[in-house]
Amino acid sequence: MVFRYDFNIKKTSGFTLIEIIIAITIIGIISVSIPPVFAFVARSNEYNRISFTAANLANEKMEYIRSLSFAEIGTVGGNPSGTLEMTEAKEINGRSYTIQTIVNWVEEGDCSAGGSADWDYKSIRVIATSTATASGINVSKELESLIARDSEQPAFTGSNLRVCVFRGWNPSFDPLNPVYVGPVKDVSVSIIGPSIATVISNHKGSALFLDINNGTYDVEVDAGFLNMIVLPNTFPKEIEITDGNTTQEFAFVEYPCRLSIKLIDLDTKNPIVLNEESFSGGQLTLNHPYDNIWVKTFNSTDSMGLLPNDLFSGLWPVGAGYSGLYSFDDINIPGYIPSQKPVWDADKDEEWMGDFEAPDTTKNLKLLIIPLPLPSDTTVESLDENWTMADSVNITANNPLKDGIAYYTEDDIKYLTDSIFSTNHPADKLVLAGGSPQYTAGGLFFTNSKLEVSSHSNLRLKANNVVIKGQVEIHKHSHPDNDGKLTLNIINGDIESSFGTIAVNQFIIEELKDGSELEDGNGNKGISGRQYGKVYFASDVLLDDTLLIEKGAYYFPDGFQLPTDASKSPQEGGLISR
Repeated sequence: MVFRYDFNIKKTSGFTLIEIIIAITIIGIISVSIPPVFAFVARSNEYNRISFTAANLANEKMEYIRSLSFAEIGTVGGNPSGTLEMTEAKEINGRSYTIQTIVNWVEEGDCSAGGSADWDYKSIRVIATSTATASGINVSKELESLIARDSEQPAFTGSNLRVCVFRGWNPSFDPLNPVYVGPVKDVSVSIIGPSIATVISNHKGSALFLDINNGTYDVEVDAGFLNMIVLPNTFPKEIEITDGNTTQEFAFVEYPCRLSIKLIDLDTKNPIVLNEESFSGGQLTLNHPYDNIWVKTFNSTDSMGLLPNDLFSGLWPVGAGYSGLYSFDDINIPGYIPSQKPVWDADKDEEWMGDFEAPDTTKNLKLLIIPLPLPSDTTVESLDENWTMADSVNITANNPLKDGIAYYTEDDIKYLTDSIFSTNHPADKLVLAGGSPQYTAGGLFFTNSKLEVSSHSNLRLKANNVVIKGQVEIHKHSHPDNDGKLTLNIINGDIESSFGTIAVNQFIIEELKDGSELEDGNGNKGISGRQYGKVYFASDVLLDDTLLIEKGAYYFPDGFQLPTDASKSPQEGGLISR
């Protein structure tokens, strides 16, 4: 018998591999999208439930108010006064709700009309608000109604106060022909005096106090509920209320602005990072056009050189919509000196003029500062017999300069180095009492709180870097030729002295700049062909009580002398601001 086998495979129905992959992908997409749908539905249900409850609470409160007599409709401690609490709290189904009741007098006119108070109605606003849920839902429902006075309700004969609350920012405001725009409601206005009351401004911006006792009142305006601020130095204020008159006052409120400040190294353009462990703390003084000065201190920056965000917040917006400018009066950061034009608008890359584009904005600023150079490891610490302290006790040096030159010896070669002039007590005052000594070093550092140069004296400093951390005071004489003097010279090569050649590191010479390469913030260049060193004044330089040079970092030309050259322009051989 012969058996035959059919090896052909018959076709059967089924899924191909591609079809299975597509099906799995579709199932995956559906499974991923279903949970957000459920979450959305749950949030919608929760929102609807909370909204329904808030609306019911507002309705119940409004119906209750309508059942009261006209005289009873008012708030406890308000004006109009009555039996209603301004704020109530309720808990329903485990959720907290706040019910706010606001009752105002209603006038036909508005604040721009002024004049005597003319009222016919009371306005009632009921606002029911839920606290935020874990999912961030916060619902508020508001009802408003007018209640007309009874025909037999007598007119008030007492005195009145109307406080009109408006937004301050108004680019079209004309002080000669004022048209007030932007009335603000929900601002709290309180009076304390012969009468005590609190009124919330209405949609016309009016907070009206009727039939109050005569006398002096402290009036306070609070716009914090709206996250707004009141124009500084306008409220609180004293107001005198006289018999039978309506006194009107304007209060301006606005959304505050902020400054975000980053510290930047002027030369490297890199952020400057400060930390509490190694930084002693800085201070910035801001001139506020409506609030005197703001002095703020800080101890650190973040990793990008940004100062704390809340350092300058709550600023009244000035600019196209409100006159005034901010400016930094003093920048005090130990170890650093502000540049000639230190405050820059980071977004526009131009000097900040002190204004804002609009309310509720953040101005990103760059604070361009210059690190003070640090003495080298081979620095000579010395003072010689030419110096006295404030109490006229002579200072003797442990390592006196030889012929006024700071150097150290290595392998029988003398090298120029830095020199520090200081005492054990930084608060001591260093006084050059007489003579004309010259000190030569790669860098000269004066670290005491004050440096004085007496009349008939000339302090000659020869170095390519001069750092004076304290205030410099040069004393005058009745004859100008005998005024005290401070002379600055550069080093551009090895130094020959009575005890041999002092080698100068090439880096010290490379730091010198030609005047044609230098330019101050106003575009003024130095003198071409003349070499310049660097001087750092951490405090102002005075001629007795007269300001000679403002604190700052400068390039000085070889042979620069104070007070003679203080008023010279860069082209005339004066200092070049950095």
